[in-house]
Formats: sequence, structure tokens, C-alpha cells
Amino acid sequence: MNHFDEQNNFLNVTAVNGKTEDVVKSINKYIDRHECKKMCIDISTFNIIDAAKISAICSAKHFSKYPFGSLQWVVNNKETRSIMKPFLPLTAQTTIKHAIIPNYAFS
Repeated sequence: MNHFDEQNNFLNVTAVNGKTEDVVKSINKYIDRHECKKMCIDISTFNIIDAAKISAICSAKHFSKYPFGSLQWVVNNKETRSIMKPFLPLTAQTTIKHAIIPNYAFS
């Protein structure tokens, strides 16, 4: 993980050495240790398979802690978004990186 904006609960995750298991552990550890009922995570640097894996596992973790929370995944294209959708709980959404506005804060 490279950057976390605590004010807006925005986490920017980058692909490093193809270690998705380490990314999953880091995100889940963050969810365990912090108050993040509403959260946005940018995984747009990951390929379609790794993004689906990370989002499915971490969405389940977030949902188990915050069943009425909100989690938004930022991905790099429509294909990744469509692959992820069936594996996410209703409280999780996806956004394509080039379609998001500069202010990542939730309303």
C-alpha cells in the first residue's frame, strides 16, 4: 500500500511483485485495526484476476465488520468491474478510475 488518506478513507494500493496475498493481508489488517465504515480502495494497478481476488476477499472482511457500511473499489476498466461484480456484497461498489471525480470523499 502506498497511500492512505484518513480524512476521506481512501486507500491507494499498487501492485508490487505480484504478491496479492500480501495485499489482502494488509487491507484486512487495516480493516481490523481502524474505523473504516465507509472506505474507498484504488486497485486499478492490478490485473483483472488479482483485482477480483483482492476485492472479493477484502469485501467479505469489510462486510463482516460493517454489514451496513460502504466500500468502493476503483478499478481500471469495465471488464474488471464486470468480473468483480458477482463476488461483491451489496454494500460494495466499483468505479472505473478514469470516470471518478477528483474528490474521493463520501457524501
